[in-house]
Amino acid sequence: MVVKALGDALHFAIGQKDHKIDAGDILVVMGPSQEIKVFKKEVCYVSAVKI
Repeated sequence: MVVKALGDALHFAIGQKDHKIDAGDILVVMGPSQEIKVFKKEVCYVSAVKI
């Protein structure tokens, strides 16, 4: 994740920690493609519910 408030360096978050993602931040998702697809569906669902 690149957190613009902390500069342009890439920060790795491993494990279950809460991180706030702001507009302009960049989230890099790595893992098996099937799990990334599930993650994408969950993010899209949460985004749709909050609108």
